[in-house]
Amino acid sequence: MASKTTKDTVEGLFETGKEQFESAVKAATQAGTRNLEQTVETARKQFDEAVKGYTELAELVRGNIDACIEASNAAVKGVEAVNAEIFDFSKKLFEANLAAYKSLVAVKSPKEFLEVQNDFVKSRYEESLAEVKKINDIVSTAANDALAPLNTQASQAAEKFSKVVG
Repeated sequence: MASKTTKDTVEGLFETGKEQFESAVKAATQAGTRNLEQTVETARKQFDEAVKGYTELAELVRGNIDACIEASNAAVKGVEAVNAEIFDFSKKLFEANLAAYKSLVAVKSPKEFLEVQNDFVKSRYEESLAEVKKINDIVSTAANDALAPLNTQASQAAEKFSKVVG
């Protein structure tokens, strides 16, 4: 009987040790699986955040390029408008100078010559001032039109940046 009791005790101890070992292996496996799942999930989140960051950066760069293209197009239109205005003014000036020359040739006295010349100089001066103002307005409008898309893009970028930082 004693050997049966010893055998039962040894088997009980063996079974208890086996259960404890299986329990420890199971717990270690579960902990390892949880840690691996958490590591994979953390890596996935970091990867998704990196992709999102690169996507936002690409959108910002694309917005900057689009704004520069818009600004360049507006600047080109402004230069074209200035060139057209200068061409028109030059044409008008040529015609006015030709008319003044004809008037000067037709004068009958030195006094009349000085009056025609005085009127000519005065009108050229006034026309030139008006033309400078007109060209200044065109340049000012063109500059505002060219800067508008850049200002808009800068505001949008600053807003996105403040959301990231803030």
